[in-house]
Amino acid sequence: SSLAFLAIAIGEVLNILPRIYDAHIYKKYRRTHRRILPESKITSFAIAAPSLAIGLWLFAWTIPPRVTHVPWPVSMIGLVMIGFSLNDFSYVLFGYATDSYGEYAASAVSAISLTRTLTAAVFPLFTHQMYTGLGSNVATSILAAAASLFAFTPFLFLRYGQKLRHRSKFAADDEQALELENLHMKDKD
Repeated sequence: SSLAFLAIAIGEVLNILPRIYDAHIYKKYRRTHRRILPESKITSFAIAAPSLAIGLWLFAWTIPPRVTHVPWPVSMIGLVMIGFSLNDFSYVLFGYATDSYGEYAASAVSAISLTRTLTAAVFPLFTHQMYTGLGSNVATSILAAAASLFAFTPFLFLRYGQKLRHRSKFAADDEQALELENLHMKDKD
């Protein structure tokens, strides 16, 4: 039963593909001395959030006891998608917070870390009872439904993220951040 973790690990390794694409985009912007807006760095998040929901739904309804006629590799595809998503969330959300909040980035990253840590601390308190009482299919479907609601957030950030940052008194000013980034890039050269 521990072999299922290999599928999650494969998904996490596959998450290197968006990072390679990100590196290509960063080099392109760096050559032209343009600032990459924080919202342009969350494109893989727009893939990962729906991927988490789809992966959870796929896993929920391809595992026993209610579903017995589906071959086990189909369930593992769902876990690959989940692994990809979870790794992407860690990378992209911390980067977005850092780019968006400049000198206040430590506070933004701390808030994300606190949320993640509290979730990791609270979920084990009820998940055993949830999975025992509802069964694996229904319990995972509840998580999939929550992930489905969450799947729209990257698109909201892509559409309204810049407006939200401009309204925040703690967010980094785009022009000031561009100057600092260009100065930092000159130091690297």
